[in-house]
Amino acid sequence: MMKKRSSILKPIDLFVLVFCISVAAFFLNLFWNDLNQMLSKNETPIATVSYKRNSVQRKFREKMIWDRMQQNGPIYNGDTLHTSTDAQATIRFPDGQTLEIFENSMVKLVMDKDKAISVELSGETSRVSADTSNSQSEAAMSIISRDTGSKIQVQSGSVMTAQAAPDSKEIQIQVEKGEAVITSKTGENVKADAGTTIAVNNEGKTRKPEFTMKFPPVSYLVLRQESKDSGTVRFEWQKSGSSPVRLETSFDKNFETITGSYLFESENAKSLALPAGTVYWRARAVANQDDREFKGSSDSVSGKITVFDAKTPVLLRPENGQKFSYRSKLPAIRLSWKGNEYAASYKLEISDSADFKNIVIAKDVEGTSQTIQELPQGKWYWKVTPFYTLNKTGRGISSASGNFEIVLSQSLAAPLPLLPRNGENAIIGKDVSFSWKSMAEAKNYDIIISKNSDLSSPVWNLNIRDNYYILNTQDFAEGTYYWAVRQNDEEGTSSAYCKPCSFKMEKTKPVLITKLVSPQDGYTCAANKTKEMTFVWTKSEEGSEFQISRSMDFETTEYSQKVLGLSLSGLSVEMGKHYWRVGNSSIHSFTVSENLEGPKLVYPSQNSEILADENQQISFSWQPVSDADFYRFVLAEKSANGSSKEILVLNKIKDNNAKVIVPSIQNSFKNYEWKVQAFKEESVASSGIRGEISSQSFKIRSPYKIDNAYPQDKTTIAGLTALLEQTKFSWTSKDIAAKQIFILEKEDFSAKTGKTIRQTVRTIANPAGSISITGLNSGKYYWHIQASSTGGTDMSSEEWSFTVDPVPPLAKPILGSPVDKTVFGAAYLRTSRTINFDWQSVPYANEYKFILKRTDSKVPLIEKKLKKLNYSVEVSDLDLASFEWSVQAFRKQGESAIIQTGDASKATFKIEIPMPQEIKALDQGVQYGE
Repeated sequence: MMKKRSSILKPIDLFVLVFCISVAAFFLNLFWNDLNQMLSKNETPIATVSYKRNSVQRKFREKMIWDRMQQNGPIYNGDTLHTSTDAQATIRFPDGQTLEIFENSMVKLVMDKDKAISVELSGETSRVSADTSNSQSEAAMSIISRDTGSKIQVQSGSVMTAQAAPDSKEIQIQVEKGEAVITSKTGENVKADAGTTIAVNNEGKTRKPEFTMKFPPVSYLVLRQESKDSGTVRFEWQKSGSSPVRLETSFDKNFETITGSYLFESENAKSLALPAGTVYWRARAVANQDDREFKGSSDSVSGKITVFDAKTPVLLRPENGQKFSYRSKLPAIRLSWKGNEYAASYKLEISDSADFKNIVIAKDVEGTSQTIQELPQGKWYWKVTPFYTLNKTGRGISSASGNFEIVLSQSLAAPLPLLPRNGENAIIGKDVSFSWKSMAEAKNYDIIISKNSDLSSPVWNLNIRDNYYILNTQDFAEGTYYWAVRQNDEEGTSSAYCKPCSFKMEKTKPVLITKLVSPQDGYTCAANKTKEMTFVWTKSEEGSEFQISRSMDFETTEYSQKVLGLSLSGLSVEMGKHYWRVGNSSIHSFTVSENLEGPKLVYPSQNSEILADENQQISFSWQPVSDADFYRFVLAEKSANGSSKEILVLNKIKDNNAKVIVPSIQNSFKNYEWKVQAFKEESVASSGIRGEISSQSFKIRSPYKIDNAYPQDKTTIAGLTALLEQTKFSWTSKDIAAKQIFILEKEDFSAKTGKTIRQTVRTIANPAGSISITGLNSGKYYWHIQASSTGGTDMSSEEWSFTVDPVPPLAKPILGSPVDKTVFGAAYLRTSRTINFDWQSVPYANEYKFILKRTDSKVPLIEKKLKKLNYSVEVSDLDLASFEWSVQAFRKQGESAIIQTGDASKATFKIEIPMPQEIKALDQGVQYGE
C-alpha cells in the first residue's frame, strides 16, 4: 500500500532554493552590467563619429568583443575601429582635427596626456585621411603603420592620406595640403610637402612612386543633391617619367568588361561623367599605347567611385496647417521628418513668417525628430536643412517649409475615448480595459460608468492619473452601460465629459466571431504565386468552413473545406477577382493578377542609330507602367551571330528612365539590345508582381568630328588680300550635325589689363559648310566649328589659327611746287596774288590730305582732304613768315573706311618783302617868307 507523501517544502529545501535563485540573480546582474558596459564607459570620450555609413565596429581597449557604432556615437581612448566594405566614418576630435576612415580599414585611436593624437593603422587594405586644417592646437596628429613600422606626423594646417598597398607591401602617403614628416623604422626622416607622394615598404625604405593618383582617392563617394544627372569626377595624377598614362573604368571590380579606356601622352587630368552607382577605375604609367597589362605593376593605382543621391528631407509631423490648442500649459509639439542616411545632423528652423526672415528657434538636431514646448500661440513655419560632413559638403538643400498653429483655448478639451469601443460586448467577471487619448494639460482624469447615456445614473467612477484603467466587472449585472472620461488640469479646472460610449455586459460567452487576418482585404497576388499565398484567420467555431467564391454572395464556390487550424496554403487559384471567408467571418476579396504589361520603350527606338562620344551618357526612357513600383534595366551587347551578352544590369529603378554610359564606343557601329521589365513591390497589400520584358535593338558609334579645310592651320594671309578680298572658310563632315556655329576670334592687347586677350570677331549659326568674310584687319585669328549631333554629342572641329599680315603703307607723295625753301619776294608778289601747290599722283591713293602751317606753330592754317593733285592759297591770307606744307596719301573705301595710308611729304617756303632804305629829303632852298 502506497503512502501519501507530503508536498510541503522543508526549511532546508526552501533555503537552498532561495540561495540558488539569489546566486543566479547575482551573476545575471553581472552579465547585464558587463553587456551594457560594452556600449558605454564612465570616462570622457576623445572623439565622436560625426558621420557613419554602413557597418562601423568598435572594440574597447580592455575588451575582446566588437560592437556596432551608432551615428554620432562617442569614441574612447584606446578604441579600435573597423569598417566593412562600402563603409566610411568621419571622426571629429574636440580640437577641430578630423580623421576619415575608409572601407575595410582598421585603426586604433590613442590620445596621450598632452592631448596628442596617434592613429595606429593596421591591415593590408586600410586607408585614412587626416585633416588638421581647423586644428586649435599646434600638436601634430601621428599616423603609425604597424605593418611597415613607419610613423607619419601630420603638421598643423595639413591634409594627408595614408593608404596601405597590399600588392607591394607598402604604405603610400600623399600630402594634399601643408606638410608631413615621415619616419621609417630605420630612423630615416623624409619631409613631404603639398603635392608629394611617398611610399614606405616594410623594410623601412622610402621611394617616390613613378605614378600616383592625386585625385580621386581610392574609395570616393560623390554626394548628389536633387539632381539625377551624372556626377562629374575629375581624375588628376602625376608621373615622374615621360611614359603615357592609361586610365580604365568598369562596372565590375574584376574589369571583365571595360567601359572606358583612355591613353594620355602628356595630360595630367581627365574629367569623367559617372552615373548613379559604383564605377571601378584603375590607372598606371605604361610603356606604349599597346600596353594594357595592369597585373603585377607596383605603381598601378585602382579604386572605386560611388555616386549617391541624397534626398531632400521631407516633413512628416505635424501635418501642414495642424492646430494645437492649450489653455494654460504650452503644448509639447513633436516635429519629425524623413531625412537620408548621409546627413550627419539637421538644422531645425522655426519662424513666425513664411519667408523665414525672423528665426525664432534654430537648433542642430542629430536625429530626425525634436520636441518643442516653448512656442506661444500663433502660426509657425518650420523647415530642416541637412548637414553633410562627407567630402566637407556642409549645408545641403533645405526641405519645403511646413506650418502649424498654436491656439489658446478658453476651456479644456474633452479626451478622445479609445477602449472599449462603442457597442462592444464584455463578459461579467472578466477584466475590461478602458483607455483614452492622453491630454497635454491633464493632471488627472475622472472616469464614470452609468446605466444611461446622459450619465445621470452612475454605477462606478474613479479619479486616476493615467490614461487607462483595467476594471474587473464581477459586480456588474447584465445590461448596457455607458462610460465617459474628462480631464482635470493643475488649476483644478475640469473639461466636459467626452461623448459617452456604450458596452454590453453578458453572463455567457458571446458567439465567437472569426476575424480574417491575411491576406488583407483587396490583396493582389501574382498568378505564379498563388500556392505561396497563406490564408490566416483568428480562432473560429468548431467545424467552420473555408470558402473561396467568384461572387460576393457565395452562391457558388470554387473551393470549400472544413478547417480546424488557423491557416491554409498551397491553393492554385485562377486569375481574376475572388472572395473568401471562414465560418461566420466577414468577407475579404483578393485578386489573382496577370503579369504587368511590358513597358513601351521610347528611346532609343527600334533599330535606331545613335552617335555618342566616348564616356558620354545616354538617356534610355520608356513609358511608365500602371501599378509598377520599380523597373529592371538590362543592356546587352549583340554579336554578329545574333547572341547577346549582358554588360549592365540596373535593378529597382524608380523612374521611367536610366542614364547609362555605353562602353566601347568606336567609329564603326556596334549593335546593342536594351530591355526593361516592370515590377510591383511585395507588400502587405500585394505579392511581388513582375511584368513582361520589352526589348529593342539599336546601334551606336562615336560621331566623326568636323574637319577644318581652309584656311590651313598656322597659315599667313596678305594684309590687303584679307582686307579687300573675301577670305573663304571651309570645312567637311562625315556626319550631319544637328547644330553648328562658326566662331572666329582675334587676339587683341588689352590696355586695361596689360595682357593679350581673345575677342570674338564673328559667330554664324548653322553655316552650310563654308562662308566668306571680307575686311579682316591684321593680327592673329583663331577659328573652329562648334557642333553637336541630334543626341547632343560633341562634334566640334579642332581650333585652327592664321595670321593676317599688316597692310603695307602707300608711297610718300612727290611734291612739285613750290619746291622746298622757296622764297616769295616782292617781284613774285607784284605779278601774282596766289601761291599754287601741286604734287604727283601716288599709286592706289584716292585722297590726299593737304596741310599748311607756320613753321613756328603747330596749329594748321589750312587742312584739306582733296581728290585732286593741287591746291591754291591767296597770298592775302598769309603774312610775312616761314611756312611748311605737307601732303599725305590715303586709300579709302567708301567715304570713311581707310584701307592704306603712308607718310607725309613736307616742304617749306617763305614770304619776304625787303624793307626800304633810309629816306633823304631834297634841299628845298630858301622858302618864301624867310
